Amino acid sequence: KNIPVPGGYKQDFINLEIPPTASLEEVKRSYKKLLRKYHPDRHADNPQKQQMATRITQKLNVSYQRIVQLKNNQSRNPYY
Repeated sequence: KNIPVPGGYKQDFINLEIPPTASLEEVKRSYKKLLRKYHPDRHADNPQKQQMATRITQKLNVSYQRIVQLKNNQSRNPYY
């Protein structure tokens, strides 16, 4: 089932590995799981991997914030 995703948010859902229909709880759970997996401290012994993990976690943080804001706006206004 294809759910329309508001412009500019598709990559955010891809980054967090969730469908656009995910609940806020599912968004949070996926975000935390991915942060644990890609946290830079887990790769402290390899500077290249640590640098890549830092970039990934930065993207995860931005995507998480954007999706939470989107979901909060949608809950207040279903036509958002």
